[in-house]
Amino acid sequence: YYYNIEEKSGGQAMYRCWHISDDWFLLQMYTEADGTGGIGGATNGLAVFRGSTGDFSWVSGLPSRDLISSFGGFPYFENGAAYISVVTSDGAQPAVYKIDPGTATAAKGLTVESDSVAAVGKLQ
Repeated sequence: YYYNIEEKSGGQAMYRCWHISDDWFLLQMYTEADGTGGIGGATNGLAVFRGSTGDFSWVSGLPSRDLISSFGGFPYFENGAAYISVVTSDGAQPAVYKIDPGTATAAKGLTVESDSVAAVGKLQ
């Protein structure tokens, strides 16, 4: 398969990619073009991509992109969902969001009293 993700995203380049489950992927995207074809600047957009169909969708339900200062570098995946920490610049505490790849929607979950959250995981 070949899919042009930059074309599907409206001209934004992919920064990072993680496998969620089956043929679903979570993509962290560049969201500010700097004259180099979409690479550079902020990486404050998340999208889901389905490899078998080429479907690309921006994730909704997250804080406004202009408020997102960072995502955790190591999301957690379980039962077909992605969990990623989001840090904002508005003074709110970091929170973990659950992303449903089928609907490309995020729901706020756990809020962490901290400056940032580098990774999300589960202890058993």
